[in-house]
Amino acid sequence: MVRLRRQSQKDLSCLRRAQRALQSREDKVTICEKMINRQQQTFVRLESRLQKDMSSFEQNEIQAVMRHLVDEVELSARAAKFCGAQVDLAWYSIMEQDRLDCTATLDKELREAEDFIAVEKQLYDKQVKSLEVELKATCECLQDEKRAATNLKASFDFLQQDLTCKTEWLTALTAGSMSLVRTQNQITTAVEAERAEWQSSTNQLKELNERLQGEHAKQLDVFQAENAQLQEQLRVSELNETNCQQLLRHAEMNAKTATAQHKKIRREFKTLQDRFKSLQEERTLLQQETAPPPLHVPISANLLKANPARLLTLRNKGFVGKRTRD
Repeated sequence: MVRLRRQSQKDLSCLRRAQRALQSREDKVTICEKMINRQQQTFVRLESRLQKDMSSFEQNEIQAVMRHLVDEVELSARAAKFCGAQVDLAWYSIMEQDRLDCTATLDKELREAEDFIAVEKQLYDKQVKSLEVELKATCECLQDEKRAATNLKASFDFLQQDLTCKTEWLTALTAGSMSLVRTQNQITTAVEAERAEWQSSTNQLKELNERLQGEHAKQLDVFQAENAQLQEQLRVSELNETNCQQLLRHAEMNAKTATAQHKKIRREFKTLQDRFKSLQEERTLLQQETAPPPLHVPISANLLKANPARLLTLRNKGFVGKRTRD
């Protein structure tokens, strides 16, 4: 009993530690979700900034078509690079959504594992309590039977001593009278019958004691088998908890990878902005040094409608030149 109680206390402590570990993992997952939300806000700001840059870039492209064809080709190439960066951002958004779905699946599996562990713990406690009550009742019944057998044995010894005394007394009186002999025979017969009756009762009590011992042994075997089954269930639950922890570590690694990719994209985007600014400065200096005075041709919707084929040709040339250089 003491060993079983110690084992039960040890199992309870293991379950508490597992619950604390799961709670800490849930806190980490919550922190990761907050970081992801901040990253999404940053992505929205970057996307709005990129859209503004694209709109300004298209305006500069139209002006460059009217002034210098070479500058138009370069600006078209930069526009294509910006489009590539936007495609990369779109792919990263898709990857981020996949990671969020994976995190939600992991949270659901963790909650299911916690519910399963709680149900197993309740069943285990109920079975242990019921087995303890049955074992206690069996032990009390066995003790009562042992006390009854001891009392019967003492009564049998007392009757046997009384029979011995009466036999000796009858032997002493045999020489005196035949009537006493007949009386002695009757008393002896009665005592023998009483002795046979007590012997039969003693045999029945012995059989009852043996039967109770056999039932007690069977109950102990059943208790040991149920205990082994509960140990196996506890091992399976611990294995499930280990798998959940591995999935959680995998999700944390994916979050770190996504953060690194986000930083890389931000660096590339900043590099493209710097190159675009440097290109604009070089073009401005080149125009100031070599270009003739501007004609100040007004750009209007009518001019664009009048030359749609020319604008489409220049744009196609810009993208063809960009792909050729790549």
